[in-house]
Amino acid sequence: MKLIAILLLVISPATAQEIYKCTDENGRPQFSDQPCAEDAEVVELEEDSSGISIGPEDDMHQVKEGNARREYDRAMARIESSIRRLQEERTKRLNALDKEYSSLPRQQYTYARRKEIIREMRSLRTEYSNRLNRLYEQRREARDRYQINRK
Repeated sequence: MKLIAILLLVISPATAQEIYKCTDENGRPQFSDQPCAEDAEVVELEEDSSGISIGPEDDMHQVKEGNARREYDRAMARIESSIRRLQEERTKRLNALDKEYSSLPRQQYTYARRKEIIREMRSLRTEYSNRLNRLYEQRREARDRYQINRK
């Protein structure tokens, strides 16, 4: 009941004269646009008390700006997380290959495997470099998009 009364107060037009607060027999507060008892107290409501204004004077630019900023922050967090994950994955795989390479004896029969490991490492570096470059480009695009939305 209290929630309904408060909602009515918030939704009511700005032209409302006064709001009265009374206490019922059970000690619960009651709100009304008319004095509900002799001890009714006038409640003063702040304009825009919710922080959100509704009406023709409302500037949606701030709302759009906030939404764009949150969207940008989410996109950047997602991209940065992907970059870190890829860098860690690349390091882990390269370290494993390097460890294998280092553990092979420098003898003729291991020459082919050593050469294969070097090719694998080059291929991995190229693959991860390309994947990271795509993420860096996405990051630049997100920054550009956000700058455009702010204008």
